[in-house]
Amino acid sequence: MRIKTRITLIVALLAAAAAALFITFMNVTIGGYIDREARSSMQSVFASLSETEYTETDHSKPQIIFDVIWLQVDEQLNLVSTYEGETSLTYTKNDRAVLDHVRGQKVDFSREHMTYASVLGQRYLIGTTSGPVWDEGSTGSSDAASESATEPQVESPTSGTGKWILYINMGPASDILRLLNIMLGAALVVMVGLATAVGYRAGLMVENSERRLKTFFANASHELKTPLMSIQGYAEGISTGVVKDPKAGATVILQQGDKMETLVEELLLISKIDSGDFRFDKTAVDVNDLVDACTSSAKAFAQTREVEVEVLYSKDLPVILGDANQLQRAIGNVVENAARFAKSRVLVEVAAKNSAVEVRVSDDGPGVTQEDAPKIFDRFYKGAGGNTGLGLSVAAQIVAAHKAKLELTKEAGSSQLKGATFVFTFPLPRATK
Repeated sequence: MRIKTRITLIVALLAAAAAALFITFMNVTIGGYIDREARSSMQSVFASLSETEYTETDHSKPQIIFDVIWLQVDEQLNLVSTYEGETSLTYTKNDRAVLDHVRGQKVDFSREHMTYASVLGQRYLIGTTSGPVWDEGSTGSSDAASESATEPQVESPTSGTGKWILYINMGPASDILRLLNIMLGAALVVMVGLATAVGYRAGLMVENSERRLKTFFANASHELKTPLMSIQGYAEGISTGVVKDPKAGATVILQQGDKMETLVEELLLISKIDSGDFRFDKTAVDVNDLVDACTSSAKAFAQTREVEVEVLYSKDLPVILGDANQLQRAIGNVVENAARFAKSRVLVEVAAKNSAVEVRVSDDGPGVTQEDAPKIFDRFYKGAGGNTGLGLSVAAQIVAAHKAKLELTKEAGSSQLKGATFVFTFPLPRATK
């Protein structure tokens, strides 16, 4: 199984497990809270029934007040009267259904008892207890009589003890909990979907990183092997006398050695930047001086190719913050790259522009093809006539580490040179903007 697939599955499963645990926790927490409040509401009615008079009670102090229906029954469990708080109610099918349920159970009315039951397809909390008989006015004592009974008027308890059935219809609360589950379920689907997308992206990044690493080592090995073989060949030729001009052979060996040294330095720099171990010594840098140092070192290489390097400096240029040595390496790599592909001329322009300092490097070479343009800053990517394929990549990474930009642009600038144009954009320190 590919790394991308494994990471996607792992992240999706973890997200699903976390979401399922959260939904379970919310169900248990909210369901438990609703249950406690319902029982507390019923307990408050139990407390009222234990008094000799009907009074308000705050024994349990429920935070949510549920509608508790009171049913007063006789010894044969026939309905006598109904109450909801202090308001008298007519008998309903719910009253009758709850009463039928209690009749089918062996209930001890001598003590307070609460239990859940399914009545008429909904969940009910049903409580039973005994308490004082209330003056219910004109009500029947049988089921038939209760159908046409008038609303009982609660006045005062009469002598004796009666049986009471209390119930709370938990259907609305269950509907709320069901709606919450639907919402949480939808959130779960979205969460797992997002987690899967994130996992897929992370897996893709890991795979791409592994692929780039393999490519990096393969290319590095190849680039090191090429000058090494050249050095080895010339050294053997000189030692065996095959090379007739030892001085020319030694010159080639030195050139290839310099190429290997440059390649190793760039590989080490890339490694430090990737690992986060690279440290910049940021100071105030005059860009005119920086460009002058870069072009001075690049002119020697340009002269070997009969290319002229011209610089247009800018007066009263604000300073930037950066590591002068590393910025010199970055700009120098781009100028040398321009000299490598130029026909006869490279122009470097320095200017202040839009709260930034801009360095534009243009040449009169063939330019960059559309196929090469997207990959121009990739490691080891070499166009026709390229060197190690690391120069522009190293420059781009150094610039990015300075929170600046290096771009390949189609704008030729004031020179109107038709080759490639690279633009460095260095933001100014806040104090100088």
